[in-house]
Amino acid sequence: MVQRITGLASGMDIDTMVQKMMAARRIPVDKMNQNKQTLQWQTDAYRDINLKLNDFRNNKLSNYRLEGAYSAKTVAVTGDSVIAKATSNATPGTMDISVTRVAIAANTVSGDIRSTVIGAPALDQTKDLSTQSTALANPASATDTLTINGKVIMFDSTRTVNGSDSLNIIIDAINKSDAGVSAFYDSLSGKLGVTAKNTGLVNGTSANSDTISFSGNLATTLKLNTTNGAVNKLANNADYTLNGVNITNSTSNNVNQLNVNITLVKSGVSTITVKSDADAIVNQVKSFVTDYNDIIKTFNDKINEPTYLDFKPLTDNQRKNMKDVDITNWETKAKSGLLKGDNGIQKVLSDMRFDVMTPVNINGKDTTLASIGITSGTWQEKGKLYIDETKLRKAIEDNPDVVSKLLAGKGSDYAHTGVAVRMYDDTKKELDTITAKVGTAYSSFNSVIGKQLTQLNTEINKQNIKMTSLETMYYNKFSAMEKAISKFNSQSAQLASAFK
Repeated sequence: MVQRITGLASGMDIDTMVQKMMAARRIPVDKMNQNKQTLQWQTDAYRDINLKLNDFRNNKLSNYRLEGAYSAKTVAVTGDSVIAKATSNATPGTMDISVTRVAIAANTVSGDIRSTVIGAPALDQTKDLSTQSTALANPASATDTLTINGKVIMFDSTRTVNGSDSLNIIIDAINKSDAGVSAFYDSLSGKLGVTAKNTGLVNGTSANSDTISFSGNLATTLKLNTTNGAVNKLANNADYTLNGVNITNSTSNNVNQLNVNITLVKSGVSTITVKSDADAIVNQVKSFVTDYNDIIKTFNDKINEPTYLDFKPLTDNQRKNMKDVDITNWETKAKSGLLKGDNGIQKVLSDMRFDVMTPVNINGKDTTLASIGITSGTWQEKGKLYIDETKLRKAIEDNPDVVSKLLAGKGSDYAHTGVAVRMYDDTKKELDTITAKVGTAYSSFNSVIGKQLTQLNTEINKQNIKMTSLETMYYNKFSAMEKAISKFNSQSAQLASAFK
């Protein structure tokens, strides 16, 4: 505001007079600014609702709508011949398994490849073998090659490994090859260990498939054949009987039966019992009910907040005369009830309650949440759910599929769709509705409230221009009055001096 020096001639406090005159004129503008602030607060309140609803849908319902969330299984194994782990799709029941033998991977441990000469230098794994003849029992040549299980071991796509490579390079090439083995060197014993990556006979059931085959001069240098002191551990396939069915020559110890992953450990007899994991399913249902109750309480509280009609948004002049704590307390009441009775939030609540209360058709029978122990409280509790855990556990024990389909069933229509799936679909519509009303944190110009704010800002700017012009007019009039009074005073002084 321009600082003016006024009232010198009249002795009047013109600034105060103009401010009082303008205060009355500014009332409509102040109301528009208050309306603008209210809309901005409403926008924030709607976005907070949107964030909570989005979190409920995308971080919670997205999990609760999956049937696997209510299909956890437990496995009990008697005997120590196998270990077992059930997937969520495992079929409850009992399996008897008798293991005759487990599958074993072929393994070869070489002879000591180091020189036996007293005082010979130590073998350096990082240096070329062909340059370490005195450190090796069987010297290597730059032209030596290595073949394992019929696969030539390659350094890269252009050449084979050979005696001019270091032991580390040769081992790395073996491990990267398609020979189906892994190798390592034990510097303490001077021996190379080579083990088949898979259990069972190396080449199905052909001759000598119970051992790893080696050829090439490097095999001699590395003492990988029995003629050079190598020791072979023979591979064999697994033989077992599962529920009376004999399985022989299995190359793997891993068995999947009725979505139960079984690993053969040793010979013996075991019984595997699969059943629903009641504790895990109960906890999942409890979590769903808790999150549902939390969201409806939040929304019910918001649409039933008290409204304090006497507490409007503060104007700039009002703020000047208040302490910060008083401003905070005032605005807390001014913001209360901005979404009271909001139709959009009421529709969210109505849809979710309808989703909960409407039966789900499972195998031709209408089934309600009450049938598994989930019921609604009194009408004063506005849709809060309660769980009868005893009844829920009984339902899980009797028919876990019903619990799963009741909450997460994927149906062709609403009647055949689970409660959590219904909510997931319905809340998407409400999220879109609220977004259309207030926009997002990044873009709100085209939203319903965004357009209202744009119109208000335009009108406020127009009114502020008018107020500035009006204030200037008032000061101009008082300035003219001051000049007239000053002129009158000057003339009076001249007349008075003439009569002296």
